[in-house]
Amino acid sequence: MTIESIAPSMLILGCGYLGSRLAKLAISTGWKVGALTRNPQTCRQLASIGVDPQICAMLSSNSWHNELDTNDWSAVVNCVGSASGDPDGYHSSYVEGMLSIMKWNTRAQSIQRYIYTSSASVYGDFGGAWADETAPTVPASTQGKTILESERIITGQSLPNWFILRLGGLYGPGRDSFLRNRTPEPGDTSDPYLNLIHVDDACAAILKLAAPLTALPSAVYNLTDNHPTPRSVIDRWAQSGIPGIPEATTPPRNGEKSLRSSGIRPNRRISSAALMADTGWAPEHLPPFADEASN
Repeated sequence: MTIESIAPSMLILGCGYLGSRLAKLAISTGWKVGALTRNPQTCRQLASIGVDPQICAMLSSNSWHNELDTNDWSAVVNCVGSASGDPDGYHSSYVEGMLSIMKWNTRAQSIQRYIYTSSASVYGDFGGAWADETAPTVPASTQGKTILESERIITGQSLPNWFILRLGGLYGPGRDSFLRNRTPEPGDTSDPYLNLIHVDDACAAILKLAAPLTALPSAVYNLTDNHPTPRSVIDRWAQSGIPGIPEATTPPRNGEKSLRSSGIRPNRRISSAALMADTGWAPEHLPPFADEASN
């Protein structure tokens, strides 16, 4: 039996919007998938598509450690979202959750390749300039500082192979109406670039890095569609009534890596050139206002 004939296995820790979509796409392409989520309903949905095991627990707890087989996963993917939008919720999910994973791995030694979906919020304001992975990480928000703290836990470990993906604003089926319904902050006349990534493109990048035959050294990569768009362009598109984005079936949940609907934002253009060059990945989805942006 060759390595190519062995079904790769993936453990997804955190199955919100991104993690659940990743589980579905991974199974459809031949992966064996296990998952942890704090939502009992999500556990049932994961079981229905073939995820096994499905563990319902808080990532930050240690209760799930004994429920997972050791040395059984080609890749471990941390897609956790915050349990709440406040600083305590972020710290619990991202920092305490990361520490819990590392504690589990100390005992189980199950992590051969670790992928963490971080956020471009770890970057500060660059006045609209392009930012690659060498740009300074000076988060403008408490949440961004917490996520950066969670990244540093990874880089302080001796994991065999890891990838940190700094995602832009996540959108896709059922998570798009916030693009139309953004409420500007009173008095905010800034026009920052917004950096987006479609959920299926994010999943494709994760699967590319998770593949057993991928032989890349540990690295940090930005993950956006590489088409940053001024906020004013999105606002004009939203006001035009042009179709192209379906209505959301569920509202964005606190803490997930989605575009916030209001607030003053750092202004930068996030480059995914390194990820594309190193892996051959390229986004297949552009938002419906991309043509407007090119004008």
